[in-house]
Amino acid sequence: MKEEFRIKSFDDYQCSMFKLVCSRHSGDKLELYNFYTGDVATIKQGELIPDEYIMKIPEQMKDMFMESFAKMLDEKNIKTENTHKLEGVLEATKYHLEDMRKIAKVN
Repeated sequence: MKEEFRIKSFDDYQCSMFKLVCSRHSGDKLELYNFYTGDVATIKQGELIPDEYIMKIPEQMKDMFMESFAKMLDEKNIKTENTHKLEGVLEATKYHLEDMRKIAKVN
């Protein structure tokens, strides 16, 4: 059984909060992490996530938080799947252009 670590985000427009849940999935169980205390709780898939395991960020700070988080990942040289896909597309385009130059006999 494969374990998967996830960070899920969602907007709660009712209280103008941006919320994050950090969890590890294994089968039908979820381990939830409290961002503030470091506590861990285990629940079954589909159960309600206890409020203390949801990180809340005021909606007006959401973009700043996400930009800072992306910058931190970049500084640590952590690449996302999308980054790898984009790099692959750019590499393929580079070779395609080289092939087209050869066909057109352009230096």
